[in-house]
Amino acid sequence: GLAFGGGKLYAAASGGLRAFERDSATGALTLAQTLAKDWSGNSPSLLHDSRRNRLHAHECFQWDTFSTAGARVSDQGEDSHGAGLCGNGRAFMDSGQSSVYLVEEVNGLAVFGFDSRGRLRHDESISVRGITDALISTDDSHVYAVTDDYDSVVVFERDSDSGELSEIGSRPPPGGFPDAIHRGLAISPDGAYLFVVKDSAFGNEVVVFGFGDDPAKPERLHSLPLDTHLGFRAESGCRFGAPRRQAAGLSVFCDGMIFGLQWDAGSRQLAVADIVEDADRFDNAVPHFEIPRSLALSPDGKHAYLATENAGILSFERVGNFE
Repeated sequence: GLAFGGGKLYAAASGGLRAFERDSATGALTLAQTLAKDWSGNSPSLLHDSRRNRLHAHECFQWDTFSTAGARVSDQGEDSHGAGLCGNGRAFMDSGQSSVYLVEEVNGLAVFGFDSRGRLRHDESISVRGITDALISTDDSHVYAVTDDYDSVVVFERDSDSGELSEIGSRPPPGGFPDAIHRGLAISPDGAYLFVVKDSAFGNEVVVFGFGDDPAKPERLHSLPLDTHLGFRAESGCRFGAPRRQAAGLSVFCDGMIFGLQWDAGSRQLAVADIVEDADRFDNAVPHFEIPRSLALSPDGKHAYLATENAGILSFERVGNFE
C-alpha cells in the first residue's frame, strides 16, 4: 500500500514500512527510513491520519499504528478495538478525520471511530456482497461502493455525527461485461461525476455517472471501452482511476499502460486524450511495468505514484493538473 502524510510518501510491503522524502518540484523520492515489520507476506492498506499524526496499516483483522509526529516514524504496535472484517481493500476517512472506512473485498465495509485516547474503535460492519471498492463523496454526506456480484453502484447515506452508514439505494449500470470486476472508483473534485473503472476478461471500460440534484441517485451517462488500445494487455486489465483537478476527466492506470481521459459535459462523452506506454508525449522513456498494486496522489496534485508488480514505485508528473 501507498499513502501520503506530512510531506512524506509511505510504502508498505510484506517485509516492512518505508518512508520517502519527496521533492515537490520534480517528484523525485529519497528513502528516509526503513522499518522492519512482519505482515506475513501481505501488503497492507495504508491510511494517514494527520489530525492525530498517525499512520494506520491494515492487514486482515489487524491494524498496526505508527506515530508520524517526529522526524522519524515509530511503531506504536497493534491498534484495534472490537471485531472487524478481514479487509484487504481501500481504507479511507471523511474530511474531518472522525471515521475510518475499510473495504473488505467480496464481503462488505467496516466502520471505525476513535476512542478517547485516539485509538481505533470498531463501530459496525456492513455486508455488501461482491464489493470491490468504495469511497466517500466530496461533502462527506454519502459513501459509494461498487460490486462485481450485482454489477451496481451501492449508495450509503452517512451520519455526520456517528459516521455510521445506511444503504439508501443502488444503480445497476445496464449491459456491461458478465465477469466485470470494478477495480477502482474516482469522484471529480467538484463532486459532479463518479467514474467507475471496470476490469473484465471480455473487455475493460470506464463508466461515468452524474449526480445531478440527487446524490443518492447517480445517473449513468456514458461508458468508454479501452480494449482497442490495450491489445494483449487487456486480460490483465485496469486497476485505478485518479480524477483531474483543472478539467473534468481522470487518469486510468492499467497493466503496462496509462490513459488520460477527458470528459466533455456538453456531448456527455468520455474520450482518450493521452496514452502513456513505452514513452510519454514528451518522449520520456517509461519503464515496462506490470499489474499496478497501489496508487497515491500527491496532495498538491502534481504527481502520481504507482506501486507495480515488477518495477517498484514509478512517479509521473500530472501535467496541467495544478496551478
